[in-house]
Amino acid sequence: MKFGSGDTPQGITHEGQFDPVLYKLLKIKEKIMFARFFKDESGATAIEYGLIAAATGLALVATMPAINTALNTTFGSISAEL
Repeated sequence: MKFGSGDTPQGITHEGQFDPVLYKLLKIKEKIMFARFFKDESGATAIEYGLIAAATGLALVATMPAINTALNTTFGSISAEL
């Protein structure tokens, strides 16, 4: 692989000269990192737990007014009996 002066990747040098071996090693490492990233499912699990927590929160917000009314009625009648 030959590179002219205009298309040499920046930062891929050894002792001031372009190093094609180093460039190839970095490309291989980059491919391995992308493969690991796409195989990793821990982020998906965290998102699933986040969605479950959000759904639980929405369910609580939706049911709290009814629970509040029922509790006020119950404690109001207990207070009246005492």
